[in-house]
Amino acid sequence: MKASAETVIGRRRGTNRERWILDRTWNLIDDRKEAKKRKDQAYTRAKAQAEAVNYRKLDKEVKKSCKQDKKDWIESKCTEA
Repeated sequence: MKASAETVIGRRRGTNRERWILDRTWNLIDDRKEAKKRKDQAYTRAKAQAEAVNYRKLDKEVKKSCKQDKKDWIESKCTEA
């Protein structure tokens, strides 16, 4: 029942303070979370370093996307006012 409700209604993410974050950014955040999990669970040093590079790349993308989302949201609120 819960799974079907999430597919039909959708999942509300973040708080009211985070309403400016778009869905594409939330998807990047989920990808970054999975990359961190893989990095933390890496068995060998070489694999851990490769996963760390991937995590850093995703982290930069998330930060850049969040910054752009917030800038766009502020500009839309300013034009609205």
